Amino acid sequence: MMRCVWLIRYGEISLKGKNRTYFEHKLTLNIKRCLKANNVKSEVRRVRNRILVKSDEDCSFLKNVFGIVSLSKAIVTDANLNEMEKAIELILPNSKQTFRVTTKKLDKSFNLSSTEVCAKLGDYICEKSKAKVNLKRFNVEVCVEIFNGKAYLFNNKIKAAGGLPIGVEGKALALIENKESIRAALSVMKRGVAVIPVALKQKNISELKKFSCGMRIDLEFISDLNELDEKAAERGAKALVVSDKVNSIKDYNTRLLILRPLVGE
Repeated sequence: MMRCVWLIRYGEISLKGKNRTYFEHKLTLNIKRCLKANNVKSEVRRVRNRILVKSDEDCSFLKNVFGIVSLSKAIVTDANLNEMEKAIELILPNSKQTFRVTTKKLDKSFNLSSTEVCAKLGDYICEKSKAKVNLKRFNVEVCVEIFNGKAYLFNNKIKAAGGLPIGVEGKALALIENKESIRAALSVMKRGVAVIPVALKQKNISELKKFSCGMRIDLEFISDLNELDEKAAERGAKALVVSDKVNSIKDYNTRLLILRPLVGE
């Protein structure tokens, strides 16, 4: 029986050794929170270096979740050639398009090699659609991932935010003064830091909200920079993110660790 899922890929997290399970758990939690915030009913689970989101709704907004490298809406079927051929009919290229088949086999128990799967499915696509194979200059890439006795077939791959899941590297205040401050805050968010934006007056933080999946983010006000330590203690933050560059480094009257992610520019 065929069904659709969203196939979520993450890269950097899988390199984190002993912390890997914690990072995967945090990413899964952030995904669930993001789905809930968008009122999407779903089932989320981790399988073989992938996260599967079972939902019939559009989940492409998950591309803004830090920690996700890419995602695809995939057709799921049993990992046997006949079932894969049935599934692939739903994503066939048209006769005027060129294509190639790419197979990633994570399940070593499957009896065909990745090359054999590509060849057999490629022949089937040619027969059914009359499209031509072009391994380098193709219009459509038909992808197959095989693991845990299932095959996942798709012809789209949405690039996502990458980086690390928000929250794995603690909290920091982010001093919001201008657009560069927003860039600085996003830079550390991508490295897994949960930021608390603070400002002396109203600022637009819509871009931070867009990528804040996994945490609630609201602008908090201070009347003076001398209040930074008090605000940090109140919110459990250990650092301060600022937009200083090498030619505009300022002194801040704070005991917090100063993070200057734009200083190399």
